[in-house]
Amino acid sequence: MPTYYRRKELQQALKRVNIRYENLEVLGNPPSNRDLSNPTKAKETYLDHILLHRARLVRILNYVDSPLVFCLICYCATHDTAKCHRFWLKEFLEEKANEN
Repeated sequence: MPTYYRRKELQQALKRVNIRYENLEVLGNPPSNRDLSNPTKAKETYLDHILLHRARLVRILNYVDSPLVFCLICYCATHDTAKCHRFWLKEFLEEKANEN
């Protein structure tokens, strides 16, 4: 984990300004899928992975459809959105929100 990221400190700092921190660990990119030499395959594998956690996806989709402001934080080592699991999640959520 990068030294600049400490979950508890982030949670406490956000709480001080009335922002709730929610850890969505099950929607993280599994360690077995972090070889990004084939980003297309990695994205497909990640999307398959998140579909196993439908309850969490429904919860986030409810955020998208609400006035709640939220963000997805990612600490990928990559700066290339084509290789970032949070960007893939964002795309997925946008597609699902637009289907409704």
